[in-house]
Amino acid sequence: MPDFKKLAQDAAAETDAQFVSRVSDLTRMRSTELQKLLDEGMKREDIVAVLDVVKAAGLSNQQKAKNLASIGKGLEVLVGIASKLI
Repeated sequence: MPDFKKLAQDAAAETDAQFVSRVSDLTRMRSTELQKLLDEGMKREDIVAVLDVVKAAGLSNQQKAKNLASIGKGLEVLVGIASKLI
């Protein structure tokens, strides 16, 4: 599983283009989809935090929902991601 926490730390130092490229390499999301999320005002750190929770294999769906709710804009980011995939 990709190290999303490390990615979040690195995200602050990267440009949006670098971030989009790295995350799209680690996920099934296209670069254009990720760029749209950033263009809509979502923070890189929030996107990575949501991906980290969603990919956490050891968590139940209830725990994932609880963790997503605790992320500042976690639900907004999740809805944004879902809208790009549907």
